[in-house]
Amino acid sequence: MTATHKAENESEGDRPRPSEGAPATTPPLETPRLLLRPLELADAAQIQILFPQWEIVRYLANEVPWPYPPDGAYRFLHDVALPAVERGEAWHWTLRLKTDPDNLVGSIGLMKNEDDNRGFWIASPWQGRGLMNDAADAVTISAVHGVCCGGWFELALVSDLIIADRSARFCFPELRLGLVPGFGGIPRLKRDLGNAAVRDLLFTGRSINASKALEVGLVSQVVAEGQAPRVAHLTAQQVRKFDRETARAAKRFVKPVPYAELRQEIELFCELFERPAVEEALRRFVESTNALPYLP
Repeated sequence: MTATHKAENESEGDRPRPSEGAPATTPPLETPRLLLRPLELADAAQIQILFPQWEIVRYLANEVPWPYPPDGAYRFLHDVALPAVERGEAWHWTLRLKTDPDNLVGSIGLMKNEDDNRGFWIASPWQGRGLMNDAADAVTISAVHGVCCGGWFELALVSDLIIADRSARFCFPELRLGLVPGFGGIPRLKRDLGNAAVRDLLFTGRSINASKALEVGLVSQVVAEGQAPRVAHLTAQQVRKFDRETARAAKRFVKPVPYAELRQEIELFCELFERPAVEEALRRFVESTNALPYLP
């Protein structure tokens, strides 16, 4: 029902390629606060401790098993991630604070797949600090098709540009469950849109279509159904014509990360989540036979 994927401002030619006849390599990288170290099988133990949290897994691909098996991290690294790196089809890094380089706080990866070209997660204690923006400070573009609500909406809002096809609809249904968005939705909407549009989305729980999203400034382009990925890649090619350091500097200036409000939103979400009314609303949601129980 929801398809949101991102195109970064780089072509295949910019990505690291293995030497002919040699295994692929992932270069170590760094940002002002983070070390991005190439993923290794030895990282499985730490990932197994940090990763199996529902609030992380719920936003990832359906292939991630839940409950997460006790050897899930090892199996993923051994059977999926590292073989893809060896084939030159993926690049994976662990995220580590420069102040604590021995312990990872998350992971980020780039893949060649047409419909799954980027993935990341960050453990709960380090969320809301803008660390993922450090790890992905290039200009990012989301291509949206179909229903984009709740967590998927919040993920799209992290992007610098949102390109939606005409089937796209956006909404925050959390108030129907007695909650507020808890992963950056409110602070990012307040930063990017006028207060009237923010309040309408938040208080009514109604969805808006692609045309309305363009009108209020939520999306940058509306294209024919099914064309959002193609237009996103074309836009990325245009973006990459210009100096990247200048683009990064411009991004930091026009799109500041609202760190304090992100932390406040998480605290409010956790406070509301403990209420019995939320438990009852979630029970009704899970038991509903309506195919789209979160839409107006």
